[in-house]
Amino acid sequence: MNTTLRVVVAVLGLAASVFAQQPVASVQGRVLGPDGEPMVNVEVSARPGPYSDVVFAKARTDGDGMFLLARLQDDRPVQVVAQAPGHTRSIAYADLSPERPVTGVELRLYQANTLRGRVVDVDGRPVAGAQVVGTKDLTWFQGQTVAIETRSDVDGRFELQGVPIGDCVVRAFAPGFALREYGLAALEDTEISFPPMLREAGTTITVATEGLGVDEAANAKVRLHATRGGAGFHLPSGVEGSQLGPDGSWRLAGLPDAEWHVELSLPGVTFDPRSLSTKAGDRAPALRFRASRDGSIVLRGRLADATGKPLANETLVCRTQRSQSMNGGRPGRTTTDADGRFVLDAPLAAGEPYSLHLVASDHVLQQPKAKGMTGSWDLRYLVRWEEVADPERELALVAVPAARVSVSLQNGDQNPVPFQWLELQRVGQAFDLHDIAYATTSRDGVARFPGVHACDFDVVVTAAGSGGAVTSAPFRLGAGERKHLDLVVQPAARVKGRVVDAAGKALPGVRVSLRNWDMAKNAGTDGSWTNVPTDRRGRFVFTGVAPGGHYVQVGMKATQDGKGQCEPFAVAPGGTADVEVRVQR
Repeated sequence: MNTTLRVVVAVLGLAASVFAQQPVASVQGRVLGPDGEPMVNVEVSARPGPYSDVVFAKARTDGDGMFLLARLQDDRPVQVVAQAPGHTRSIAYADLSPERPVTGVELRLYQANTLRGRVVDVDGRPVAGAQVVGTKDLTWFQGQTVAIETRSDVDGRFELQGVPIGDCVVRAFAPGFALREYGLAALEDTEISFPPMLREAGTTITVATEGLGVDEAANAKVRLHATRGGAGFHLPSGVEGSQLGPDGSWRLAGLPDAEWHVELSLPGVTFDPRSLSTKAGDRAPALRFRASRDGSIVLRGRLADATGKPLANETLVCRTQRSQSMNGGRPGRTTTDADGRFVLDAPLAAGEPYSLHLVASDHVLQQPKAKGMTGSWDLRYLVRWEEVADPERELALVAVPAARVSVSLQNGDQNPVPFQWLELQRVGQAFDLHDIAYATTSRDGVARFPGVHACDFDVVVTAAGSGGAVTSAPFRLGAGERKHLDLVVQPAARVKGRVVDAAGKALPGVRVSLRNWDMAKNAGTDGSWTNVPTDRRGRFVFTGVAPGGHYVQVGMKATQDGKGQCEPFAVAPGGTADVEVRVQR
């Protein structure tokens, strides 16, 4: 072999090795616009959070509004963000894992404004570096929108691009000042007169920790989440997230009165408790946390099948059952040896509830019913083993062969239905449905459910969304059974319309809710709803509507325009209902 050939072979071998180590997860998806049609050439990115400057992957939508974010890590969730000039910014959560390395999402953008203004103090002096956020609180639109934020410049000026039209709120925060908020209704790009910042203490939260070194404390993050009456509202990300001081303490003043939820995070460290909450009216809450290093709790045990035979080379994952809603801490992970034994450095505090899962396995854990906690009543959790952290106790885990279901979803033209949400559900008495597992179709219309227990009861697969709706015939699953379903969806319906006031004038930028209605019983079927905003002409479009009875309701509390709803109506598969909602003032 000559020198040149040896170099080529070496390079190819290195490339193959590097490629083998690359992340294998991906997110596929589609972006829809205000009218429910695909949007072309929209920038889409995968990030650890909606405001993070870290970008894991980036793509643009094609002629069908579709995109692919590839080469992602398969052991962490990501936030998928879509943005386009003149539109809101939309976000979707993609929960990637070794068992679900490919997932699909659908995002939707709506008409938006640019809001400009200036942050000053009571003497008219500019407040530079103020954190400013523009948002429509309590939206939950079809395709979640993201609050837009920026910082004021040296003259106190700010510009927020992408704030939804209609009623909205702008909030600003700067050290030494109380958080200030200003509500308005804007239907076009607007220069606002933001009220002067006040030097008031407001609510002051202090945090103290024990068990951290100086370097650790300086790297620990504080996460805040605020609610009023149980409903969350947007704050500048600098308020919602900051860092501890070197002495492990933290203090933030100038906050509004609210219920505050506080959580600390640091890689390799577990905090006890996981989170603490304050009550409305408490203007000076003092919160204390205790830190312990991951690995200070070590779980040991043995994994075997129902006959006692050890299960080797099985991957076990440990997750806390306490709230970790504000950070993405990674779970503990280990692999069983030839005798089925394992040692797991667990990210837990002593006495903390946790659960164990098998990943990428032909088995699922089966905890004795007498020991089951959540799993004793919620079928989604039957595949996990629940315990309380006790490093002194040896675990004897039992696993049984997993049943698996895959689905090929097509429309009436035999084309695949991509990015469709599916649920594996139990059919109970009176046809009540209970979730067991979920999956999302990829671009080829195929979905694979994670392993579940054998079912001695009837189950169905249901799908509903923009691609259409279908419910499979009931079936049962035996232990270790592999079942594939070919399902054809009924075309999804659309509901479009216009919202007007008593005089027939269009009402732009208002929230519109689509609700379900039983036409035969002349009554609502459930409490679920889907929201979209009206555009600048007062028009709205709902996509992916299930055929059947519905009604549209408008609630405009923020603009004090009253309430209104249309008469119930039915929409056929693939059909379009066109309704008008008249709001009486």
